Amino acid sequence: MENLYVAQRSRAFLSCALRGNVDPSVLAVAFDALTTEHPTLRSRIVPAEGGHALELLPEDERPRLIRKEGGDEAYIEELNVPLPVGGPLSRAALVTTGPDTHLLTVTIDHTVTDGHSAITFMNALWDRYGELVATVPGQNPPVPVAGAEWPSPVSELLPPADPEETEKYLRRRIEETDAHPVELLAYDTPRDRPVGAGDPSEHRIEVRRLVLGAEETTRLRSAARDAGVSVHGLVAAALMTAARARLDGDGPRVLGCMSPVDLRARLTPPVSPSVMVASVTSHLQAVPVGGETDPLDLARQISTRLRESVERGDHFHEMRIMPRVPA
Repeated sequence: MENLYVAQRSRAFLSCALRGNVDPSVLAVAFDALTTEHPTLRSRIVPAEGGHALELLPEDERPRLIRKEGGDEAYIEELNVPLPVGGPLSRAALVTTGPDTHLLTVTIDHTVTDGHSAITFMNALWDRYGELVATVPGQNPPVPVAGAEWPSPVSELLPPADPEETEKYLRRRIEETDAHPVELLAYDTPRDRPVGAGDPSEHRIEVRRLVLGAEETTRLRSAARDAGVSVHGLVAAALMTAARARLDGDGPRVLGCMSPVDLRARLTPPVSPSVMVASVTSHLQAVPVGGETDPLDLARQISTRLRESVERGDHFHEMRIMPRVPA
């Protein structure tokens, strides 16, 4: 299944805005220590029989913390730096944006990470940095775990299944997709010129950031709880409502909602969030959304369908059929 992520070139991109004194040399040591403990982060993708494999990079090619100067544009600039084909599957950059402000960005190829492990890695990086900073002169600093083992592919950890049940699930998914084609919302960015022609900004990833503090986050969680829906369902409904507003008319239009489904806690034994693998699948549903659709009603529908799918164990079937989905 992991072969599917190779062609997508999708990435987990995390950032952390910092105020105060940061020692870049210590942060670089912390990053080196963690990439030593996680061989997937200092590897590259190479062709192999039946697909692809991971291969450790030579010492002089392994990822190191990048240090640079920048401003408010640094976030977008780092977001638009792709991980090179045949190069490291991780990248970390510390951008000094002012006298006492910095931006740390970490990019990890989705072949070897998901939301849980990417955030866990970011937290572990700061934990290791704190340990190193707190080391008393003369004491030995924390030693990285040498010779760390490669994690098992998640697709090899799935519970046994009846092949006929998997086939039935695949047929049902195909029928549902054929029966409910979804509307596509065009990008606002002009696409009338070939990539590479004209202003390069036309082909960049752009971002609108919604920064929620503790108060906004608490209100969001409370609103979801009071409405009897998940936070995920509420956010998904808001996004679909916004997308529907960009389409013509007021009648219902069928939109697709893809929800990630964590497998780590659902495997036996569970996979720790610190293991750098893509232990996630998805639940896709097509939902009619009208111009007057109540977002809370939409959130309830999304939450209910997702919950019922997980209760049926669809996420395991979804992982099993993934290699055949492109065909």
